[in-house]
Amino acid sequence: MKKNDIFHYGICNFSKHYKASIILGLCIVALSFFISFCLLLSVNLNFNLKKTNLNYLNDRIIFSYSGDADSSYALELIKGNNNNNLNISTKLSFNDYKFVCRHFNNKKEQLNFDEYEILINEKYDFSIGDRLCIFENEYMVKGFFSSNTFDIIMDFDTLPDFNFDVYFSLNENKMKGVFDVLKELNNRYEIDDHNDKFNSFNTLNIIINVVNVFLSILLVFAVISYSLLISNDLILRIENNNIFYNILSICGAKRKDILKIEILGDSIIIAIANLLGFCISLFTKPLLKKIIYRVTYGLATNVLEGFNLDYISVELDHIYFIVSIGVILIPIIIIIFVYMNIKYKTKKSIVKLNEVMYEK
Repeated sequence: MKKNDIFHYGICNFSKHYKASIILGLCIVALSFFISFCLLLSVNLNFNLKKTNLNYLNDRIIFSYSGDADSSYALELIKGNNNNNLNISTKLSFNDYKFVCRHFNNKKEQLNFDEYEILINEKYDFSIGDRLCIFENEYMVKGFFSSNTFDIIMDFDTLPDFNFDVYFSLNENKMKGVFDVLKELNNRYEIDDHNDKFNSFNTLNIIINVVNVFLSILLVFAVISYSLLISNDLILRIENNNIFYNILSICGAKRKDILKIEILGDSIIIAIANLLGFCISLFTKPLLKKIIYRVTYGLATNVLEGFNLDYISVELDHIYFIVSIGVILIPIIIIIFVYMNIKYKTKKSIVKLNEVMYEK
């Protein structure tokens, strides 16, 4: 059978039940939109919730120790953390000032400083070359820095044992290695509990995981519904069209030609409807941002202690809009499976028809 004939009979077959095809198409548009929207919402909500949670934790204390144990263990542990997302600090006094001091972040930051040279926060009235006497050691101001958390950056190797706090410092490594360091600190200093702010951070992480599971279940349910709708519709049409493709077989159509005719009309309506549903979901950016902001704000204000709006910065990662086009592949996979089912059914039907013709 020629390609023009296959196309002609395919359109004829489609026109016989065009009303049902339009209804199917509208259902696919709705389901395709819902799946794409849920996928975009899920990944972007997860992305923004985690970002907000990390913004909240930035420059906050996640571990504190006050006691007689050797502080050098904690200092070496933080210095050995190559992710540069943890700072060790202590509180020191100088005249009428009380400073929150931290150790140099890494060897590169410390490279141009002698062990008794320090950086001081620019908000204080000091000049380069001024000297501070701390723990009977004299330190010289070599430069300035800006921070809302720390007052002095110095070499802690020059200090005797000290009480200390460990701060989280947000960078591209995020929480990489943080929990391993905390576990070692807990074991060494026998502290099982963290401060309230870090506990609230962990609580929100648990809630984020629960939200992800819920959205994943919703997405899977939508995909299953989508798959059943398409596959059942195609299979029902096959069963109702036995007479049609039996006649085509008598007229000389091969089995592969009949399969092409049967699938042609539905494939077109499915592809167009699926693409349309996906395209509509791309225009929901304002709605996505609004939902993400409201969910993030609602969860954060109820879970994170001392939370404020500055920690929220809703962004939509455009890579996920590209990934969501994968939804369009779903009907292609379904059609392949249905095609195999059709192949078996048409073969069985044609063999039966040939048997009847032979008996006559």
